[in-house]
Amino acid sequence: MNLMHTLLLSAFLVAPAAWSAAREIRDLPLTEILSRHVEAMGGEAAHSAIRSLRIEATVALEGGPTHSVTILKARPNLFRATFRATDWSLTRGYDGEDVWTLLVTDKGHRAKPLEPFEEKLIARRAPIENLLLRARGLDAEVTLAGTERLFNLNVYRVRVDFGDGHVVDHLIDDEEFRLRRVEQTEPLADGGRITTLIPSNYEYVGGVLFPWREIQLSDGERHSVVTVKNIEINPGVLLDAFRPPPQQ
Repeated sequence: MNLMHTLLLSAFLVAPAAWSAAREIRDLPLTEILSRHVEAMGGEAAHSAIRSLRIEATVALEGGPTHSVTILKARPNLFRATFRATDWSLTRGYDGEDVWTLLVTDKGHRAKPLEPFEEKLIARRAPIENLLLRARGLDAEVTLAGTERLFNLNVYRVRVDFGDGHVVDHLIDDEEFRLRRVEQTEPLADGGRITTLIPSNYEYVGGVLFPWREIQLSDGERHSVVTVKNIEINPGVLLDAFRPPPQQ
């Protein structure tokens, strides 16, 4: 699981617990669950007011080093993330049409190839809002896949199926309607990967609710922890930042 993948996932170790004698989950239609989720995350107006976004974070790899990362996003679907270590940096971007990469070391810089489906994943995660906040415009099937118990929470499992093997399940609690867990199936050349994201430490910035910590698992094994240091809304990002660097 590469470094870039650890955060792609704009906007997280736990396992499902057995059912206890807690109250039953409320029987709500999908449309109401999505509507309440949008409001819980700050509301459609507050999200629409974000034209660009800058996130500074660290990524602590399990049993390994900690890297810094800067993520830039801008509407409609522009994306750039740069990971930094002491002797290298890795940048991946999406300019609305093409995904590009740039690896910089003390020996120079070069493009770092991606699998075709990895490029598609980056493009799908480029927009500022998560999948459920833009569910109406997705070229995918969005369904209520069921309900379950996640520790002391009742959660709805809302599924986004792109029809090409890429499936993203969102677990939303039935009290605050916050996103508590994301489980993604990603079909890759090596047979695929299941990535789990567990967000926490929610705080408002500019009226929008952001998770400031995210635990990430790859095929059930803890992979990394992302800790957000700063979030800046509408920082005035230049469009050139998202364009591929000139070829050498």
